[in-house]
Amino acid sequence: MPLVLTIAWRNIFRHRGKTLIIGGILFFGTLIMTLGNGVIAGMDRALRVNIVDSFTGHLVLISNEQKVDSVLMSGSTQTAETFRNFDKIKQALHQVPYIKSFLPGGIGYVWVLNDLGHPMDTYLLGVDFVRYNHFFSNSITAQEGRLLKDGERGTLLPIKIREMLYDFSTVWFYPKDSFLDRTKFTAQALAEGNRLLTRQQIVFMGLSRKNSSLDIRSDVRGIVRFRSLNSVLGMYAITDMESFRECMGFRTDQQKQAEPSPVQKTILSLDDKSLDSLFSVDGIAALTEKANSVIPVAPRAPSVSSHASQGVYNLVYLKLRPGTDLKKAKSELNKLFLSKGLGARAVTWSEAIGMLGQMSAIMKGALFLLVSMIFFVAIIIIMN
Repeated sequence: MPLVLTIAWRNIFRHRGKTLIIGGILFFGTLIMTLGNGVIAGMDRALRVNIVDSFTGHLVLISNEQKVDSVLMSGSTQTAETFRNFDKIKQALHQVPYIKSFLPGGIGYVWVLNDLGHPMDTYLLGVDFVRYNHFFSNSITAQEGRLLKDGERGTLLPIKIREMLYDFSTVWFYPKDSFLDRTKFTAQALAEGNRLLTRQQIVFMGLSRKNSSLDIRSDVRGIVRFRSLNSVLGMYAITDMESFRECMGFRTDQQKQAEPSPVQKTILSLDDKSLDSLFSVDGIAALTEKANSVIPVAPRAPSVSSHASQGVYNLVYLKLRPGTDLKKAKSELNKLFLSKGLGARAVTWSEAIGMLGQMSAIMKGALFLLVSMIFFVAIIIIMN
């Protein structure tokens, strides 16, 4: 060992230029690694806290039939698969001691329709909003209008989505029963002046996997923003759970199939030849007259969501008690659901949020690659 130190000390002064270059490269690489790890660790901690507390919870339950884990930010044009046995899932969750709280909801891919015929796609969150905002520590605040009340139907549009809708369709949305606040306009909207198209209702057309979705017209109740990461999380329109189910073609447990009217029963019982006769002028006239006298007009849907706590969901947000190991909780929950045949599985918040949740791992990989290249250059110089 003394001989090695003697040789090293002698080489330092014999090749001072090379020593300074190699020393500088190694110092620079070490500095980048140290500072980079510190910055990434801080960013990862802040990202985890803000997303978990404001948007995802620690774990998210999805259907076993769902192929993609990143249901909250998948970039997919498909609506997440549903589970219809939430009552059984709820009973199982109540028995797990390390679960602090949970909240069911829905997420779907929709088109926003407008008068100009240019639909824009976005994601729609269906939630019991009062419970949702309490669950996530009041992370959503109203910038115009107000937030949804308990059991109320309507939509909350984040600022980002409103601006995107205007850029795409030149329609400016603002809350119902509210005045048009021109101080909130973008520069382009201000330039439109009196020609600006404004709307207080928005039309969503759901795009479900079963092609059973509908389009709904919903009152805009408020323009909102997220407390943290608004530029990222503000990509989701929010509506009440019943409006969401209607838009996606989901049926609540209380909604019964309508009993066919006498005319409808007659049509269903006709043979092929009789069906052909309906397309004649006399056949259509007779059917129309009979339909007008027998088939009642369906009443308009109420403005209050009466069965939001029951029916179809496609995700459940979970928050764990402090000190609970995330990976262990996920594993134990999945074993529980499998043993009970509940058709659900748990994914972590980072898996549910997709690329955003993997950001710190990607940055760590990029940092490691950069520093490895720096050290590789230093080794080549030493070898030469």
